[in-house]
Amino acid sequence: MESNLNEPAHVLNDEWVGTAAADDVDLKPVAEMLGLSRGEWRLVVVELHVDGGDQSIVAYAVRNAEGGYEAMKRAITRDHRIEVTKVFDSSEVPADHIDTNPPDAPALPITSPSDLVALGFNRLVIRLLNIPTSLRDHRYEIVPVASIVD
Repeated sequence: MESNLNEPAHVLNDEWVGTAAADDVDLKPVAEMLGLSRGEWRLVVVELHVDGGDQSIVAYAVRNAEGGYEAMKRAITRDHRIEVTKVFDSSEVPADHIDTNPPDAPALPITSPSDLVALGFNRLVIRLLNIPTSLRDHRYEIVPVASIVD
């Protein structure tokens, strides 16, 4: 399995680095968009990957039998590790090409965020963590220990 998911996202050369933040859409939470039961899983990490023409979403979660905050507290071990399960993994190759070179860029300047993500970077990783505010004071190690998708 992968190493600490609480480390900054990185790609081959790390020519661009930074931060990201997001809020759930009120109508449908991210977990439901990924086909997960919010009653069964609490998402902890969602990663968006672009690598040439390949795109993927990978998500990790903890069991959510007793509710979000309590599930997260139970998932934290004595040595400040959050042990997560890979619950979603998909890959998509855009239909208009099959190699790792992106298609021709649309008319410039690009004004759509999705066009910039798909066409502006050869490799891009966005890693979003979903840890309750009251538990963010400590730097946890987030470690995948299982998978329901492999």
